Amino acid sequence: MHNNYDTEVTKQDAPYPTRRYDMLSELPIKPEEYEVSHYEKVDYSLLHSEMDIIELRFINGLIRYFKPQNVIEIGVSRGGGTVNLLNAISDIPNSKLISIDRAENSFRDKDTIVPIGIDAVTVFPDLPDNRWQLITGKDPSEVMESLAIRYDFAIIDTAHLHPIESLNFLCLLPYLEDGAIVVLHDVALHLKGGTFRSYATRVLISAVAGQKLTHAVIDGDIPNIVSFQINSDTRKYIDNVFDSLLLPWGMYTRDVGTIRELLKKHYTSSQIQKYDVAVSLNRTWTASGNTTYKEEQARRMWSVIMQRHRKNEVIFYGAGTNMRSFLSALNELSISFDFTIWDRDAQRIGDINGHDVCNPDFETKVTGDYCVVVTLLKNDIIRIIKSQFESLGYTVFCEIGEFLISHGHD
Repeated sequence: MHNNYDTEVTKQDAPYPTRRYDMLSELPIKPEEYEVSHYEKVDYSLLHSEMDIIELRFINGLIRYFKPQNVIEIGVSRGGGTVNLLNAISDIPNSKLISIDRAENSFRDKDTIVPIGIDAVTVFPDLPDNRWQLITGKDPSEVMESLAIRYDFAIIDTAHLHPIESLNFLCLLPYLEDGAIVVLHDVALHLKGGTFRSYATRVLISAVAGQKLTHAVIDGDIPNIVSFQINSDTRKYIDNVFDSLLLPWGMYTRDVGTIRELLKKHYTSSQIQKYDVAVSLNRTWTASGNTTYKEEQARRMWSVIMQRHRKNEVIFYGAGTNMRSFLSALNELSISFDFTIWDRDAQRIGDINGHDVCNPDFETKVTGDYCVVVTLLKNDIIRIIKSQFESLGYTVFCEIGEFLISHGHD
């Protein structure tokens, strides 16, 4: 990563540059320290942003410095990041934002229907919505051609399961100006409490060519956001991104057809051939007939548990999104589920997919081959739960990627 700053520039709110710098590394001040007062015009405590303060300020600083005219955001969720973008462009003449999300409702809110981008609409209605177009329920491959816009700033923050961000970028690249800034979020999510498979943006930033810049490293922390600048090498070595598609996919997308149609218009036949091979290999890997990836994952997980444990010795812990998905997959596979489900929030949850949720027992020790299957997603919480149950004599299983790995007593 390049972090070449002019050490004489120390003002937190530096003046606008007299020219637009051609090189990302020529910034005279860290992006997260540039025009912080403008960032602070918004009370972010009112938002449901999935970015921390440094990450939001990093984006604010880049936009305030480069003053882009056409900004595109791929991945919106509730719109906390959208608010940051709209605030950043609010007084930049003729600057506009296009936001695209494949979903129509926020994935974070499972119990209620929360429309994509709701925070940008309801929490801060005074932001310049006349500069903003929100597109939901569409993959970028379905709309890039009809929008016919050349972008000079982009942020990609979508599924985090390979190859989604790489496919997003390949669809976006033909519509990016030379010198455009691209920001990727959650490049270290797999190391910071996310699921082990959440490394899609890390794959993309490792494969793409171009000058790269992240925020300043504090106390040896691993930055979770990175920017890079489109240059001739980005296009010259785009084969590297196509090559990365040949890695096993963590998520299979039904948009492979519309993606292929768009890629055919802008890339070589050999690159499309790599795409086709990647799609074919991963369709075989992640699906069997009409069995989806989640169902195949559930089948393998179920097989491992049933090979080693009797029904009355298995307890599932966690009644959240992952468990709901697992139960749905078992239902699709016509596998009967008749196990105890524990969760700290059992009283609030009540039941999940028709199965009762009970309060966990963190006190009674067990003897024999008793097992707890932890279906949570956050590694920091998993570690705590794992330690508690192991101290009681349980074998603890945690789902990591598509494999079920044993942690503890064998």
